[in-house]
Amino acid sequence: MQICIDAGHNYSGTDTGVVGVNGLKEQDITFSIAEQLKNKLTSNGHEVIMTRNNLTDNLGRDVASSLTERVRISNNWGSDFFISIHCNSGTPTANGTEVLIPGRGGLAESYAESVQRAICNRLGTMDRGVRVDTEYLNTRLYVLHNTTCPAILIEAGFLTNAQDAEKLATRPDDFAVAIASAFGSISGTSRFTDIDGHWAQIHIEKLEAYGIINGFDDGTFRPDETVTRAQAAAMVSNALSVLGK
Repeated sequence: MQICIDAGHNYSGTDTGVVGVNGLKEQDITFSIAEQLKNKLTSNGHEVIMTRNNLTDNLGRDVASSLTERVRISNNWGSDFFISIHCNSGTPTANGTEVLIPGRGGLAESYAESVQRAICNRLGTMDRGVRVDTEYLNTRLYVLHNTTCPAILIEAGFLTNAQDAEKLATRPDDFAVAIASAFGSISGTSRFTDIDGHWAQIHIEKLEAYGIINGFDDGTFRPDETVTRAQAAAMVSNALSVLGK
């Protein structure tokens, strides 16, 4: 899978993030997690591109152009999935992890649920749930609705909460491991027993990763058999769900 990792906000200038307890900066924390996540996903066999390749990178001239550039990087590369990493802010008592998605029923929600569970279980953060941006914030988050692939935005924790901030500052590797675990490994043999070496193997595996095709109960895919009308209808329905339609 080709995954674009977006370390939220810029190092300096415009579109910088939250400043939390002890002067912790969101843009530093998000890059630290993103860099570790890249290593985990790459070692699991995924291809990864970063919107910020270095801690001191700045994108765009203002907030609007910064967001536009992040989306452009992902779309131009042809990403299969987009992960934007952020930190939350609020009162000193507000805490926990939440993942934002552009709508229900698609691949973004499926991965978001896995990421949410993994972070909360590994880090012990409060589970604030998976939320649709337009319902929760009453706005369409640009990176969620303008990427051409499924996208999620992770609010890993509250920098304004002492307990969350300590975890964000000292355990970026654990956040990365939790997020990466939701995407699993694509190295080794296929889950289907009859497609190794087939000319369409890479395409079949990508469709399976998206949840568009599932194969048969006996572990086969039967790539050279004729597709029935019912199977075609199921694939179209699954594809529309992935796109949030």
